Amino acid sequence: MDKKILKFNSKPYIIKNNKFSTIQFNLIFEAKYLKKYIFYLPLLKQLLLNTSKNYKKEKEYRKELKNNMIISLNMRSYNYNENLFIEFILVVPDPKKVKDYNIEKAFKFFIDTIYNPNVINDEFDIEQFEREKEFLKTDIYESIKKVKNRAYQSFLNIVDDNGILKDNIYNNMNLIDEANNIELYNIYKEVIKNNKPIIFVYGNVDESINKLIEKYIKINEEEIKFNINYDCYLKPFKKMKDIEEKSNYNESIIYMAYKVKNMKKEDKIYLNIVKNILATGSNDLVFKKLRTEKNLIYSSHTWSNIRVGLLVIESYINNVSKKEVIESIKELIESLKNKDYLKKYLDKLIEDVYYESIRKKDSRSVKINNYINKKLKMAYTVDELIKKYKQIDIDELINFIDRLVLDTVYYLRGEFNENN
Repeated sequence: MDKKILKFNSKPYIIKNNKFSTIQFNLIFEAKYLKKYIFYLPLLKQLLLNTSKNYKKEKEYRKELKNNMIISLNMRSYNYNENLFIEFILVVPDPKKVKDYNIEKAFKFFIDTIYNPNVINDEFDIEQFEREKEFLKTDIYESIKKVKNRAYQSFLNIVDDNGILKDNIYNNMNLIDEANNIELYNIYKEVIKNNKPIIFVYGNVDESINKLIEKYIKINEEEIKFNINYDCYLKPFKKMKDIEEKSNYNESIIYMAYKVKNMKKEDKIYLNIVKNILATGSNDLVFKKLRTEKNLIYSSHTWSNIRVGLLVIESYINNVSKKEVIESIKELIESLKNKDYLKKYLDKLIEDVYYESIRKKDSRSVKINNYINKKLKMAYTVDELIKKYKQIDIDELINFIDRLVLDTVYYLRGEFNENN
């Protein structure tokens, strides 16, 4: 398990860049993840980003958003195992580039959105709460009707034996009916209002921006600390699960999932490499083998989750192609154990990542995300990734591939075309 204490300054982290005409503020709140947040956090986002104490109607709130020339205002939440992160993002014009722009007014609007919501007597507006609750329920019910979502959820229910992946909105619909206004406000107080954010500012700014921030957010010298426990590795089943279900959809989807025997922290970089060799850049081995060479699939998506140690090849296929697709993927994984081939694939991958870094070097989102991910120990920057790739021992990489276990095959067979 990845357990470590991270420490952050209470004062803002300044990421200076004068290439863009915008200023971006990121406020990140960390808390311990609890199951009940599955529904409460989507509800909280809707309540915070549509009204506030000063603008109780959505129409008024949206009008003020435009009046302040706010380019983007967003909230997102994500959890890595036990760690929950709630991130608020504000993007506004650079006052140095826009004449008479009042950045303080825009920032105050942003802070009021976070800290001064539409609350009366320690409750969110009951009508808005019930409306957003019904909207969310409808969205979820409609979403699960789509073949991709239905197949993906069924796959998670099979491959995940500890709940870290499948413990989501689709498997906990009872929680939304149990959700209540008072508890939501208590959660809001705990994870946001009474919590301390880690603050990042990106753009053509210096430490003078701190005066603006400190006017609306209480800053002190006390460090922000929390334990990280991002990882929870899935263990391979004693016997591979091979499950087929019939459906009335047009499409047929197959998932092939590999888990890592005796997964450890050092294996995450190897899993990342194998996924990228299979699915990206000039290698893209899955598409070449299954589509270009054999024409077995319509499309394919290969992804990994290094937090749980999972590699997944997801493909839309013709119903008669199932066995051949499975055998082809097995052959493909086995072929990676050829040292000469693997070295060639790795060299191509390093080159692809290098050129991709050049293409994205002026991307605002890439720069700030790299900085935040590095600070929070969430992911490698592209430069760090290239360095890691270059240091890889091929024999160790092959040893890792030997520990990849085909753990789950799930096939959702679409029979609509067969029956019509």
